[in-house]
Amino acid sequence: MRRIGIDFGTCYIKGAEKKKNGSVVHLKLGKAIDKPRIPNVIVYEQKEGGCRFFIGEAALKKPVSEQDKIRNIKTHLQEDGWKRELSFGKSVDTYEVTLNIMQSLYEEIHNTNKNEDISATITVPVNFSQRQQMIVEKAARESGFLVDSIITEPFAALFYLMEDEFEEGHNILIFDF
Repeated sequence: MRRIGIDFGTCYIKGAEKKKNGSVVHLKLGKAIDKPRIPNVIVYEQKEGGCRFFIGEAALKKPVSEQDKIRNIKTHLQEDGWKRELSFGKSVDTYEVTLNIMQSLYEEIHNTNKNEDISATITVPVNFSQRQQMIVEKAARESGFLVDSIITEPFAALFYLMEDEFEEGHNILIFDF
């Protein structure tokens, strides 16, 4: 089983994988091999019988109406009832957009080794409500990820630091900027 972490960031989506030897490496997402992140952007495009979508750099390069381009869906998860009417009449809400992004991520990560399940820990902002966390978790599960947990970003930093041994009596400060 592959163990990964996903930072579903406002501007960028980043990922890391814990290898069987214990090392942690950045996931290569998207076509840019020099950056271990992809823009948190999705573009919807009409096609016969429905629509298709593109995320990251591919979305930024698509010549479409701004109405069909959604940036930083994470900020909209905080808005109750947010929807976007696309230029070709389809309406999408925060759950559908999050689901489509997670589906693309799962497909890209899973394509490197189709024989292994992917166990994911996903970070969310500390101020996310239970409902907002559930939207992210449900979208990830429905996409195929086996979700270990949804944790806040400061806890992710703390868990990373906990892998190091600390001398007794030292304090650790986690600052969520």
